[in-house]
Amino acid sequence: MQRSSLVLRSLLVLTFFCSTKIVSNINDYYPYQVIPSSSNYGDTGLIELPNARFLEEASMRLHFSSSYPHEYTTITASPFTWLEASYRYTEIKNLKYGPYAYSRNQTRKDKGFDLKIGLMSEGLYFPSVALGLRDLAGTGVLSSEYLVASKRINELDFSLGLGWGLLGSEGGVRNPFESLSESFAYRDNSSTAEGGNFSYNAWFSGKTSLFGGIEYNLRKYGLRFKLEYDTSNPDEYSEAAKVDNRFNIGVTYFLSKNLNLHSSFERGNQFRIGFSLTGNFLRDSIKKPKPKNVIRLSEDQLRRASNNKDIFYRSLNRSLRDESIYIQAATMKEEEVDVAIASPRFYSITRQAGRAARVVSALSPENISKINIHSMNGDFEVATISIDRKEFDEANNYSGSRVELLDKSELSSTSQVPIILDADFIPKVNFPEFRWNMSPSLKHQIGGPEGFYLGALTWKIDTSIKFRRNLILYTSFGINIYDTFNNLRNPSQSTIPHVRSDIQDYLTEGKNNIQRMQLEYFASPFKDIFVRADVGILEEMFAGFGGEILYRPFKKNIAYGMSIHNVTQRDYDQRFKLKDYNTTTGHFSIYNNLPRQINSHISIGKYLAGDKGVTLDLSRRFKTGFTLGVFATKTNLSAIEFGEGSFDKGFYFSIPTQLFYSDYRTGNISFGLHPLTKDGGAFLNQHNALIGILGDTSSYAIKRDWDYFLN
Repeated sequence: MQRSSLVLRSLLVLTFFCSTKIVSNINDYYPYQVIPSSSNYGDTGLIELPNARFLEEASMRLHFSSSYPHEYTTITASPFTWLEASYRYTEIKNLKYGPYAYSRNQTRKDKGFDLKIGLMSEGLYFPSVALGLRDLAGTGVLSSEYLVASKRINELDFSLGLGWGLLGSEGGVRNPFESLSESFAYRDNSSTAEGGNFSYNAWFSGKTSLFGGIEYNLRKYGLRFKLEYDTSNPDEYSEAAKVDNRFNIGVTYFLSKNLNLHSSFERGNQFRIGFSLTGNFLRDSIKKPKPKNVIRLSEDQLRRASNNKDIFYRSLNRSLRDESIYIQAATMKEEEVDVAIASPRFYSITRQAGRAARVVSALSPENISKINIHSMNGDFEVATISIDRKEFDEANNYSGSRVELLDKSELSSTSQVPIILDADFIPKVNFPEFRWNMSPSLKHQIGGPEGFYLGALTWKIDTSIKFRRNLILYTSFGINIYDTFNNLRNPSQSTIPHVRSDIQDYLTEGKNNIQRMQLEYFASPFKDIFVRADVGILEEMFAGFGGEILYRPFKKNIAYGMSIHNVTQRDYDQRFKLKDYNTTTGHFSIYNNLPRQINSHISIGKYLAGDKGVTLDLSRRFKTGFTLGVFATKTNLSAIEFGEGSFDKGFYFSIPTQLFYSDYRTGNISFGLHPLTKDGGAFLNQHNALIGILGDTSSYAIKRDWDYFLN
């Protein structure tokens, strides 16, 4: 009886704990999750004010909001859970860009870069805390700094903070930093008039205001209501409209997981509408095909394949093609098989190597105990993954694990002696090999005085002729379909060679053009050393000759490169004529894989305009391949010689196209933006740069993507 009672009590306890796990919250049944949303400025916040909330890691958001007189267009990215970075264009509708002869009737445009950093995560009793800067290195029109805390209580989200700059316009609070130095009592904005400078001396100084707001989630209807007290005092600025009330109210409607609609009533007299389009690229949310079943050879076929290797090679070639993997070479020895592969389908060399190993294991005779997969990119053999066949089969059948398989596998590189040189089986390729591709293409100029967006729709034709392995002629032609570049009328005023600032002349005179006609040669003369040489029309603005060399130690997280080119500037029509300007440009580069998936790239050398300096590029590459990056270049040009902006800087992102499809594929959707097109710090645009071919082929990259090996 006691035993039965003990069992009963145990079952009751077990039932209780299980029930707490499986009971769902009613919020799980609503169509869309209501989460912190965008402010008018594009960062996560209330309406005009920020809060201490952030986008999810690896997210991007395109935000647009319009009212009078300010209209905002913003791109916001979150490389970490504690960091948001935004780039914003502000249209000030009641001010002109400049004199009529310069910009006609176009309204004022102001560029801004915002940064928000999380200082403390929210806990049971403590709020989340964030520090932020708006209009960082801008003109000062919208510059603000703030320290804000947010605390959620049920469906209410309270935010309270201190603001400086525009957010501190109302004042009323003593600046706490005055206790450190009296210099914080006065704000000097004189250095921000032209923009492009980091005005450290003005940060967190001057008048200080206490701001706050409340947000409420009505999850049943997908709504987030907002109420705030605006301390920016827009009526004190000549470009602002009349203010009847300092309280702003608004609402965000979560139309879908990715699309939000915004509406607000501001200053007591103006309505604002907007939308936000958000994507998260931390994981691939679209299901992809599993590896295809491979029909194993019968005992008779295996016996025949052992005696006649051609049967094995033909079966291998056919089965690999089913996965869009193309055999480059193969050798079957007494106890091991070597196979060199390439694929236009898979983004990661680890996944294509794993699928190739499945095919090899299924088709190999019983005496084969080791499989060596040689991965190729272009004509380079970039890595070799050697696995124990028994361990692989056990892991593939869930009798073992990926980790155990990795521990018992060998990763190596013998780039200087690829197996395609002396393999038993090498598929015949008829040279010259001709390939072509046609697609529409966009060119654009954003934020100029003639219009916020000027663009062209062109038809791009790309061809390649491969004369033999490692020797290829690339050409690219552009045929204009429609453009709005005839409105361009502001020639460059740069005092240094016009290596980039004559962009308007290239856009207007080179509508039908030759973008590239370039002969390239590749080689790997020594282990982990790769070489590329090129000659011809190298890009839209320059022709010439040169090359680069890359040392990529396979077992290390670092690589070194050097490039040098002698180039001559092309004529504006982008045909075969050249201008008089000639220069030699080159850089020494260091590429490093840092912790937390951060990549650094430092380049030191001479740029196209003859200036010398250094470029720092920092990016984070997520496991899906999604990449966010920023860069800055400082050369020996003075701020006056460089012009507006003082130094070159910008940001970029790259999204693998396979994240939008139900099958694997290579390629990226890439976008980069320089706020200004300047001559200082200008690189030569290099086609097939070696780091692009080899950057994700080290042992570090293979181990990072090892989860893909059995998928």
